[in-house]
Amino acid sequence: MAKTRRDAAPNQEWVLMYRRGLRRARIAELAGVPASTVGYHLRFARAADPLLGEAH
Repeated sequence: MAKTRRDAAPNQEWVLMYRRGLRRARIAELAGVPASTVGYHLRFARAADPLLGEAH
């Protein structure tokens, strides 16, 4: 399993994948991390960019 530092949120690669329409579970599967970790990063990204949800 890949290690992801929680203080490095948001992971820009995951944000880009999310923008392109990938679901949180699929991003987690590809990255080898729990979906909750991806969700943590996406929450930071949505807080910084409220339109991210619409872009998804």
